[in-house]
Amino acid sequence: MIKLVVKLAVFSGLLALVAGPVSAKAHAGELVWSGDVDDTVIVYVHQDNVLVKTIHGKDTQNINVDFEGRLSRDAEQVYITDWTGRGFVKLIRQPDPYNHFTAAILIRDPEPGRSHYTFTLNWHPINFGAPAPGY
Repeated sequence: MIKLVVKLAVFSGLLALVAGPVSAKAHAGELVWSGDVDDTVIVYVHQDNVLVKTIHGKDTQNINVDFEGRLSRDAEQVYITDWTGRGFVKLIRQPDPYNHFTAAILIRDPEPGRSHYTFTLNWHPINFGAPAPGY
C-alpha cells in the first residue's frame, strides 16, 4: 500500500511538471484605481497601462493606479469587485481582439464638482464552461 501511495505521489508530481502552471494563476490579476472625477470619464486598461478620457466635465485629478499583474493578449474576463463614489462605476467593455485587449470602465458622477472614486478591477483567464467568479 505504501509503494502505491509513493508511486501516485511521484506520478502526480511529474504530471504537474509536464502540465506546467495553471493558467489562472499565471494570468489572474488586479488593478486598484482611484481619482477625483467631475461628471463623466472612461478609464481604459490595456496590459499594464491606464488612460483616463474625460467625456464631460473637468479633467480627473489625483489619479492613483496599483497593478498586480497585467492584462494579457489571451482570452480573459474582467470584472469589478468593489467600488466607491457618489455616482456609479460600470464595466462597459471586456478586452478582446477587436479592441486590442483593452477593458473600458465608465465612471459617472451626477453631482456638481469633483468627487473621489475608487474601483478594483480583477481579471482571470476565461475557462469556457465554468462560471465566472461572483456568479
